[in-house]
This record gives sequence, C-alpha cells and structure tokens, in this order.
Amino acid sequence: MKKDRPQLNELLKYTRPGDEIVVFKHDRIRRSLMYLEELVEDFNVREIEFISLHEKIDTTTAMEK
Repeated sequence: MKKDRPQLNELLKYTRPGDEIVVFKHDRIRRSLMYLEELVEDFNVREIEFISLHEKIDTTTAMEK
C-alpha cells in the first residue's frame, strides 16, 4: 500500500479539531479499506469529521461514530 501521498499529507497537516474533510467517493482519499479505517480512526482522535457523499458516510452524526 502506498502511503506516500504528498497532497493528503498536506491536508492532514492543515486540518484542526472541528474541521470536516468531505470527499465525493472514499476511494479519492484511501488506497485500501484498511487504510481508510486508519484514517477515520485518526480523524476521530483529532476531532476531525469525515464525510463521503457517494457512500453516505458522515462521522458528524452519532450513528456513524
């Protein structure tokens, strides 16, 4: 799995607690489902919300957390 993703790394450096990361499809941010799970876990720890419009994933709701 390729984790060297400069633009994603820049995004992650820029985000702060309370920010939301919104993507159209989750395949735009992940290389594998396991990596997506790692990202979402990191977002939760950092209090960053994740929304994927196509898959209807929204960690801003209690149901998705």
